Amino acid sequence: MRTLKKYYTKITFLCLCSLLAVANLSFAEEQTALALEASIMEIDLDNELMIVAEKDVRLLSQMVDGKKVWKTVFVDDKGNSISAATFRKRDRVLVHGEKTTSGAIEAREIVKITEQTTTERKTYDTKSEDANFNKPLPPEIRLEGGVWKN
Repeated sequence: MRTLKKYYTKITFLCLCSLLAVANLSFAEEQTALALEASIMEIDLDNELMIVAEKDVRLLSQMVDGKKVWKTVFVDDKGNSISAATFRKRDRVLVHGEKTTSGAIEAREIVKITEQTTTERKTYDTKSEDANFNKPLPPEIRLEGGVWKN
């Protein structure tokens, strides 16, 4: 009778452990990868928080030998590593990370975008738009009574 009781106790314990493992998997916080380009609204490196486009961006770090070591990678637009202290309010950034179910973003990488990069992109876009806008229509296309005809 005693061995039977031990057997049922072990089976019950294993079943409970299995249920807890499944519950942990189903209640784990789901994360979705994303990229967000916007300006920094607030920055608080001490509390590992940045607000970008009204979204909480959590910066990842760990303590190593009593010093904070960033797990979030900070780079410039050329891919060179830079210090987290170089980021300021109103800087334009590209955040790569995962969105959590709570709505926060866990940042894996933050790219500081310079004015020059933004200007180069705008110049390129403007040239391509102007090139299409100023092209004359082929002579066989004409406007008749408010309708374009071939």
